[in-house]
Amino acid sequence: MKKGWLELYGLAVCFFNVIVFVIFTGITVWNVMQISMPGFTLDGYSWSQYQSNEAFRESMVNRYCCTNVNCSYEPPEGDALTAAREVAYDQALVAESRSGFQNALQNLIILIINCLLFVVHWRIASRARLHTEH
Repeated sequence: MKKGWLELYGLAVCFFNVIVFVIFTGITVWNVMQISMPGFTLDGYSWSQYQSNEAFRESMVNRYCCTNVNCSYEPPEGDALTAAREVAYDQALVAESRSGFQNALQNLIILIINCLLFVVHWRIASRARLHTEH
């Protein structure tokens, strides 16, 4: 059976849309995990600096002294350091969750546009097939 160019165009766009849909669905699932389990999706470097007071203290010194050669910054000690670490970890989790929400919303918009393009081009291919069959 001979296919018209319009039908091939419609089917090619639909095929591409299916690929995009699968990829963005996977990415959106990861974003939902960021929202619901930010402690799991937090990157390894960020996660490791909150696991002990020593690691957090070192990260604080590195953060404050990276631009100042003669840095005399002294981070808090003892309970104050623990409290600062816990607050910073909570803030990192909120930021991770927020980032996941923003990305999921962006991907949802892309998926909606993708579905609309699929429907339009499926109809184009279907109508072109009807015209080539007659």
